[in-house]
Amino acid sequence: MVKGDEKALGEIQSEIEELDREVKDRIRTLENIINSAQELLMEFGSIVVRDVFNSHTKIVRKLYNFGKFSFDYFSGMSMFGGDRIAIWYNYTDGNDNLGSVVLDVYWQKAPSYQVTIFADGDWVEEFYNMIKNKDRIADSRKRAEEKREEEEELTLKTREKLRILTELAKRLQIKSY
Repeated sequence: MVKGDEKALGEIQSEIEELDREVKDRIRTLENIINSAQELLMEFGSIVVRDVFNSHTKIVRKLYNFGKFSFDYFSGMSMFGGDRIAIWYNYTDGNDNLGSVVLDVYWQKAPSYQVTIFADGDWVEEFYNMIKNKDRIADSRKRAEEKREEEEELTLKTREKLRILTELAKRLQIKSY
């Protein structure tokens, strides 16, 4: 072995170690994000598709605008299994806008992940903060939904009252109606 080859070999070994560390970190991050997202979808998401076939069941779950995140999760994509999750992060307000896809990954069995998108940026830290605050976010969503339902009910009651009064005004031949 030539002396220069030892240096090159050392550089290659150090590159291997660094790449191995990065791969392990990415797999660990994916597993944490996927597991947390699946739990979140089970607890707060809704099933939008449930198709039962002879040899497998396909389920699609969705959860939109949870904090600044939205999720699509497809499970049982083939008779051999297969799952896919897509996560959006709304960098602005998190309301009524899915934002940008920050993670799109397919896998048959962990850790055989096929990552289509893993965005750079602070979304991973924000994701973990959202998971820590999921109960507070869920309570806030519930209160907002209750308020929306109350407003909708009030609107329906108001419209019904207007309809009844309009009919009465017509029967009484009030000129504006």
